[in-house]
Amino acid sequence: MAIWEVIGKVNKYIDTMAPWVLAKTDKERLSTVIYYIFETLRIISALIWPFMPESAEKMQDQLGLPRKGKDLNLKDLRAWGRERPVKVLTKAPALFPRVETKKQERPSKHKEKSMTEKKLPLISFAEFQKMDIRVGTIRKAEGIPGSKKLLKLTVDLDEERTVVAGLVGYYSEEELTGKQVIIVANLEPVKLMGVESHGMVLAAEDGSGVHLLAPDAEAVPGSKIK
Repeated sequence: MAIWEVIGKVNKYIDTMAPWVLAKTDKERLSTVIYYIFETLRIISALIWPFMPESAEKMQDQLGLPRKGKDLNLKDLRAWGRERPVKVLTKAPALFPRVETKKQERPSKHKEKSMTEKKLPLISFAEFQKMDIRVGTIRKAEGIPGSKKLLKLTVDLDEERTVVAGLVGYYSEEELTGKQVIIVANLEPVKLMGVESHGMVLAAEDGSGVHLLAPDAEAVPGSKIK
């Protein structure tokens, strides 16, 4: 609408002329600038009155106009410079307060880590099918000499399998014995602290620690996960 174009222009005029600077450097120029702003706002207040009467009349009160609302007529609008403020302009509350949006919180380290992990490349279904994921039952758990994090797990996958997992501090050896877990069974063997590991135990990790993944009901060791 043309009214909002005028409002945009007067806002730009205020920013350009910077009356708060002129108040310190050029009082005569300041008077002219304030006069132009006053007249423009007076006309705007009359134009918006039919659909924003309350805001328009508040503006007219702040401008110190002797007539307001429906008492302002076309002659008032067409006569530039006829109206003069009848009171000293003072600081008044904003007619349209700025809406403050909630500050976006900085993601926690855990969230940042999760966001980074989400950027991993996509794999095809064919690639996924190459993974052999099975249910296993831990028959024995024991520490590895010289390691502060790793446990040696003897896992029943319908065949006995040795898997090394970094679970020290999260699960005791007693807690793990007899527990069913999810194993990636077809990883290439890797030697960790002198123990050859044939698979990987799947677990979730968050701020509270490591949580082993398991079936929601006991399954036959070696059952394939699809």
